[in-house]
Amino acid sequence: MASPQLNVRIPQFLNDKLNTHVCSTGSSKTEIVVNALSCYLGYIEDIPLEKRITTIEERLGELEAVVSNVVYKTGNFAKITFLI
Repeated sequence: MASPQLNVRIPQFLNDKLNTHVCSTGSSKTEIVVNALSCYLGYIEDIPLEKRITTIEERLGELEAVVSNVVYKTGNFAKITFLI
């Protein structure tokens, strides 16, 4: 049995970001929207563990980049170790 179909209109900037994310991750638009709705509605357990881990790793990488940038700009080069 096929899943129900939902058609929505979104702002152009969100569509652009969605397309960029699809290209960079190889995920489908359906997968991204279903995962986003699951998170928004509190059904995080419905998102596959592999996808949740990948998301956490991506967010951690972004956080590491921000911290490194702040350390570089402030000149505070104290030893920072990231566990990966």
